[in-house]
Amino acid sequence: MLLARRVKGPARAWVGTRAVYQVTEYNEPDPAPEEKKQISWLVQSDGHTVEEFPAHGETLNWEIPASLAGKTIRVMPFRHEPSPYVSAVTKVEAPVSVGRGGEMPPGAPISPKVVKLEREGSRYYARIDQGPRFYVGTDVRYDGRRGLMNTSDASGQPYHPDNYRGEHGFWADFIYPTCLCESNGYFQRLNTYDRASFTFGFFQHAAHTPHDNFVLLLRELLKLPAAPGYYPDLAVIEGAVHRLSPSGPVRLETETSTQGLMDYLNPSKEVIDEIEAINAAKFIHWSQNDPKHRVCQVAFTIASMKNKMRHYAKQYPLHGLVDTVCLTVADIRHQGRAKSRLIMEALDSNDALGNLLRIGEDAFPERLKTLGHALDDGLAQGVFGMKKYDAVCGDFVPI
Repeated sequence: MLLARRVKGPARAWVGTRAVYQVTEYNEPDPAPEEKKQISWLVQSDGHTVEEFPAHGETLNWEIPASLAGKTIRVMPFRHEPSPYVSAVTKVEAPVSVGRGGEMPPGAPISPKVVKLEREGSRYYARIDQGPRFYVGTDVRYDGRRGLMNTSDASGQPYHPDNYRGEHGFWADFIYPTCLCESNGYFQRLNTYDRASFTFGFFQHAAHTPHDNFVLLLRELLKLPAAPGYYPDLAVIEGAVHRLSPSGPVRLETETSTQGLMDYLNPSKEVIDEIEAINAAKFIHWSQNDPKHRVCQVAFTIASMKNKMRHYAKQYPLHGLVDTVCLTVADIRHQGRAKSRLIMEALDSNDALGNLLRIGEDAFPERLKTLGHALDDGLAQGVFGMKKYDAVCGDFVPI
C-alpha cells in the first residue's frame, strides 16, 4: 500500500489565505497517479479534528478559517491511518487589515502559489494559480541520471545589454556573450539532470557549489516581495538559506556543502520527482511573471562577475589586457572547460585571444562558435576592443 513519508507546508499561515500542503516522499519511488489520488488529509488543532479531506490527492490547498486565528494546526496526509510523525505544523495568524485605499500593509501575507503539473509524453507543462499553461522541461537522461531540460524555450523577454546598460554600464555587455552561450539570454532556462541537481537562469547558475552561484542567487531572490508566494517555507537566516520545518528552521547550505538545498530542489537523481518538476515550474513562472526577478538575476550575475574578475586577475596576468581576452578567460572558467595551465599557455602566446578560443574546440564546438560570433559582433559595433581591465580599481577602463 502506498504510504506518505514526508510532507511540506507553511510554518505560518494567515486567516483568509490559502495554505498549500504537499506530500514530498512516499514509501515507493515512483507511485502511480491513481495511487496518489487516494491520499487523504486530516487537520487537527489541540488534538481535535478541524477538517477531513478523504481521497483528496497529494496536494491540499486549504483556505484557513477565522476560527483558527492564533492557534497551531497539524496537517497530516495518509492512506490508511494519520500519523503525527508525517505532518506539517502551521501557526495560524490573525487576518491583516487592508488600508483605506485597498493597499496591503508591509509584511502582508501572500497566498502560496498552487502548481498543477501536466505531462505529454516526455514533456512537462504546468499551470500556476489556474493561469495559462506553460512549458517546464523535457524528461532526459544523462550520465546515469534523469531530470528536466529546458534549453530551447523562447517565451518571454530575453536578456539584452541595451535594457541594463544604464544601470550597469559596460558590464551589461561583458556578460552578454556568455549569456548567449548558456541560454541564448532567456531567463527561464534550466536543467535538473546533471550532478548540480538544479541549474537555472540566463547565466545558468548551478546549485552544487557552496557559497557561490545558485545558492547566492537564491539568497537574493528570497528577498523579493513575491518570494513568499513561491517559497513560503524558505527563508534566509543568518546569511544562509533555511527551510522552515514544523520543528524549526533547517539549514540547507553551509560553507562546504549545498547538499541540503540540492535535495530540497531535486530529491532523487534517478527519477523526475513531482517536487522537482514543481520547483522547476515555480522558478520558470517567477522569472516570466516578476520583472524584479529578472532584474535580480542580472544584478546578481554582474556583481558576481565583478568579484570573479578580481580573483581571475590575481590568478592570471589580466591587468591591462583587452576586454575580449578577459571575457574569454571568464567564459572558460564559468563553463569549467579547461585547467589554468592551458589558460596561462594561451595568455603567454602571440595570439592570446585566438588560442583561448581554441581551448575546448573538440568537445564544445557550438559554444565556441557562439562565443566567437558574439565577440565579432561586439567588435564590429565598437562595444568590445575599446577597454582593458584595471586590476587596481577592479573595472574596465579605456585603452
